[in-house]
Amino acid sequence: MNVFQDLDACYKYFNRHLSAMFQKEGYSEITFNSYQYIIAIYKLHNEGDLATITEIANRLGIKKSSVAQMINTLLKGEYLKKKESSVDKRSFTLELSEKGYKMMKLEAVFSENFLKHFYYPLDEEEIKTFEETMGKIATNLLKGVV
Repeated sequence: MNVFQDLDACYKYFNRHLSAMFQKEGYSEITFNSYQYIIAIYKLHNEGDLATITEIANRLGIKKSSVAQMINTLLKGEYLKKKESSVDKRSFTLELSEKGYKMMKLEAVFSENFLKHFYYPLDEEEIKTFEETMGKIATNLLKGVV
């Protein structure tokens, strides 16, 4: 296998098992795509930013119209709460609901267990080298360095 096939295999494994866990725990309507929106909103709040349609679109690199559709689905599923602006009644921000936070707690446990499986064949030095290398790659990609 080459590196792209390896990355794809890891991505598919994570996605398949995360989706199965969501199904098992009663979050059957959550897809990997909708999960990305919930993560974006969660991270925006943790960073002290407001989760608006524009901020979510910027975070995910997609159109605001696409965000609006998914937000409506997540609001109907009660994963999010909508908070109207006290200044402009047309404006609102989004937050995770109690159901959304419970799902994120399950995801955190899942991710921790996934990493145990992911790192299982590696010793501590290999893990350190892998994480340093991936950090360099990610930094370059985020900078847009070719």
